[in-house]
Amino acid sequence: MSQRPRLDRTIVTQATADKIGFDELTLLGAAGHLGVKTPSLYNHIEGLDGLRRELSLVGLNELNHRLQKAALGRARNDALISMLQAYRKLAQERPAYILLHCVHRNRSICKSKLPLKKS
Repeated sequence: MSQRPRLDRTIVTQATADKIGFDELTLLGAAGHLGVKTPSLYNHIEGLDGLRRELSLVGLNELNHRLQKAALGRARNDALISMLQAYRKLAQERPAYILLHCVHRNRSICKSKLPLKKS
């Protein structure tokens, strides 16, 4: 008999963050990815809005880490340019983080996809 995966809020959020895009984010998809039934997720998150909120926080933490790293040892304009490049890189690599934060803060801002071009 196979053992069920042990879940908590962090595991649900982190496992979902890199595997499911913004448009595909559903509780059914998250549950399928984690190998559990959808109702099991409600023990760890507060529905789809709760999952989006948690993913938004993961994205903000990642952005904070990247911005600090980009600015470290740089001054004024060099620091600002480096931080903007780090923000852009995160938006290109994980656009769902940016969209989820935007939606969580103000649902009317991000009703459509943001065009992100790689340079």
